[in-house]
Amino acid sequence: MVARPGDLLARMQAAVVGDFVFENTSPPDETIPSINKVGWLQRIAHEPRFSNDEWKEMAEGRPCPTERAYYIRTLDGREFRWTNAQMIALPAGDSLTDWIAATPKGKTP
Repeated sequence: MVARPGDLLARMQAAVVGDFVFENTSPPDETIPSINKVGWLQRIAHEPRFSNDEWKEMAEGRPCPTERAYYIRTLDGREFRWTNAQMIALPAGDSLTDWIAATPKGKTP
């Protein structure tokens, strides 16, 4: 099987745990160092957007909304949490075809 450009793009947009990733949705910002945008994806979680106390004050009785959180291990070894973001997986290994095929069909973040 030869990797097609569409397959590569789809795989890059479907980062999975273990991928080397780049956060590509936030604008350049002096408050967030660039080193926090690159690393290995450790986990993807759906977490409450507010603490229990905050949510009680805002909307008692309704379920708290969640948001997708990406945790990456940065190049300097720290864990960094991203929300409201998208991770792009960067190709790794000797074969693009193998890298693309390693993602289960239908797997999306």
